[in-house]
Amino acid sequence: MRTKPLHFLPMIGIAFLVASCSASSSTASNSSTVSRLISKSQNAVQSAGSVHFVDITQIGKTDKTLTGDIGPTAAQEVLTESGVPTLQVRFVSNTVYLLTSSTSVLQFTLELAPATAQVQTNKWISLTASDKPYAAITQSLSITSALSIYFPTSTATAKIGATRTVGGIKVIPVTGTSNPQKNVSAETTVFIAAATSLPAAGTLAAKTSSGSESKQGIFRSWGVPVSVEAPAGSTPYSSIIG
Repeated sequence: MRTKPLHFLPMIGIAFLVASCSASSSTASNSSTVSRLISKSQNAVQSAGSVHFVDITQIGKTDKTLTGDIGPTAAQEVLTESGVPTLQVRFVSNTVYLLTSSTSVLQFTLELAPATAQVQTNKWISLTASDKPYAAITQSLSITSALSIYFPTSTATAKIGATRTVGGIKVIPVTGTSNPQKNVSAETTVFIAAATSLPAAGTLAAKTSSGSESKQGIFRSWGVPVSVEAPAGSTPYSSIIG
């Protein structure tokens, strides 16, 4: 789930895994080749249906880690800052459950008034399909949301790099530009597993009017069923907003 920064967001050193990958032969980079490779990977993602991911975002000196499991009917994500959980989101039985220590998240995501947001911090809130924020939250709890920023948006300028190994997986890197948000320019690389066409990792470096942001992601357990438990004692969103 994404907040105002690029991720409303540890496996062993994601940055180390990507930076220290070993290279082999290079690959041609014409746009049709890139397009086929990306299309095949995106189709493989949809066919797999589920994934476990770890996503690290660095904004200045601040690190945020988003860990999640996403499936077609269930999902869960935990955002930590400096090792402390600040946001938890679960999706199970067509119900969204959200808990956060951040009043700004409650105001921005759930559109709560400041005073109401203050009261509802660190409490589970449940949302159903009839609640206004539900659609946006469930859309963010999807494989497409987790992966889309790492795929180049233009195959005309994207380049295929040398086959290499990341975390023990032989991958083909594809580097290009991405537009994760309005008025944000970014360079992204998705590392596509040669054997399965599924993304194994991704990196992104973005520049905004307020500064720079980098992201690194690891994707594992493709196709493994996701099981999520509903938290006890949640408060319905409809009762909070009256």
